[in-house]
Amino acid sequence: MSKVPRLFWLVLAAMTMAMAVKALKWFFGAGYDVREPLDWVFVATAALAVALALGVGVRGLVRAGRRQYYPPLPGEAPDGPRRRTITSSAIMLLIPVIGISSIMTTLAATDGSDPYRAGPLDWSVIVIVILSIVAMLGLGMWILTKLSK
Repeated sequence: MSKVPRLFWLVLAAMTMAMAVKALKWFFGAGYDVREPLDWVFVATAALAVALALGVGVRGLVRAGRRQYYPPLPGEAPDGPRRRTITSSAIMLLIPVIGISSIMTTLAATDGSDPYRAGPLDWSVIVIVILSIVAMLGLGMWILTKLSK
């Protein structure tokens, strides 16, 4: 039996489904700058994956705060479950950042505007990418400080 919690598999399935919809759009879709039903299906499935990933990540961090860990694996250090819980939950919080970036990029690319001019959605994508990088660096530093205790 796998040691990966079922909720992680659910998030993985939702993200895979969103990527499959995006691949269908690339192969069979209309023009790149026109919104069509597959774009809305992608946005909906990616939003579902973002919500699930946020829930799983926060739930794991709350469990770590309450010191509710899984039992250690055979041959694992005594603090291994704590490290696993914190690391996997924090990494799960990176998935919403990627999902929101994908959603905004899809909406910006399909708004039908001039591809050579930046509109409000284009600027929001630039800001989200910069904030994503800052969030990833900050989360990485937080993980390192939390695990070093």
